[in-house]
Amino acid sequence: MIVCGSHGIKKFGDSYKEIENDKIKIFKSISLNLTNDQPEDISNFFVKISQEINKIFKENHFDAVVILGDRFEMLSIASIATIYNIPIIHIHGGESTEGIIDNSIRHAITKLASLHFTSHQQYKKKLEQMGEQPKNIFCFGGLGASNIKEMNLLSKTLVERKLRISLLKKTLLITLHPLTLNNSNTKSHFLNLLDSLKKFKNLQFVFTAPNLEVNHNNIFNLIKSFVKNYDNAYFYASLGTEMYYSLLNHCAGVVGNSSSGILEAPSFKVGTINIGNRQGGRIQAKSIINCAPVSKEITKSIKKLLSAKFKDRLKNLKNPYYKKNTVHNILRIISKKDLTNINKEKFYEQN
Repeated sequence: MIVCGSHGIKKFGDSYKEIENDKIKIFKSISLNLTNDQPEDISNFFVKISQEINKIFKENHFDAVVILGDRFEMLSIASIATIYNIPIIHIHGGESTEGIIDNSIRHAITKLASLHFTSHQQYKKKLEQMGEQPKNIFCFGGLGASNIKEMNLLSKTLVERKLRISLLKKTLLITLHPLTLNNSNTKSHFLNLLDSLKKFKNLQFVFTAPNLEVNHNNIFNLIKSFVKNYDNAYFYASLGTEMYYSLLNHCAGVVGNSSSGILEAPSFKVGTINIGNRQGGRIQAKSIINCAPVSKEITKSIKKLLSAKFKDRLKNLKNPYYKKNTVHNILRIISKKDLTNINKEKFYEQN
């Protein structure tokens, strides 16, 4: 495993520690500083990761590179791997996020990759439309949805003790990321969210950090100011997978524009208020409430989320991204797949 991106940056929670705690062997760790959040800063970060990955690929032999999702850091790794003719295995390709640059990055990684594992059958079809060979595309479900079923979640008492909060109040888990296709709106959208939250004094809010993207500092600063002024608000840069899922299991709902509200929250039969179009295009469970980034609409959506009528419709909720044995099936295909000439596959022409 190569650890890079925000994992080694303190303000994002030093999440590399979670990898160490899980006793996963880290082959290389790329530690880089990021002082600002403008396009030139993110671009320089991208270049530095590329330079470090180049050194790693130059000095070591890899049979393949496994890449998850659509982060800009992953595109730098995929690009260098392509130059070194290292086969790329891509997980969670074919998905859509119409409101952010991740959409383009994800599709770019798809075209650089040769073996694909999608989270839904519709995404498998999309990869075929993009010219990927059907024999190299497998639909085994979402990693997060599968991992939830395998994880021993923490009890409410243990969550309260570790986070030093009480869950007697109804709690909303909040993550809002920057709008990378319309950066100027990031601050106003978040201010509209905070304006709405102020009206719910009987609720409790747990914020997690935004992604490392252009204008993320705006969100950081607004969260810290809000938490300082409101006793019912808390901020944790990174909860870690176990704690995040455990809190999801005990919270009243998810609010923001994070993919976790679409991909994983439905497994806990809790509702998600999906603000804006960052996640536009993803297949959704009926637990998702799509909402404009306007204070009045967010307030209306929170009331709906907490209503008995809405909760009742979630009793038999199924997560469209869940399939059994996702990890086992992915490893099974990788272990038996001949990757020798997989980079030479022709464009798949649909009839």
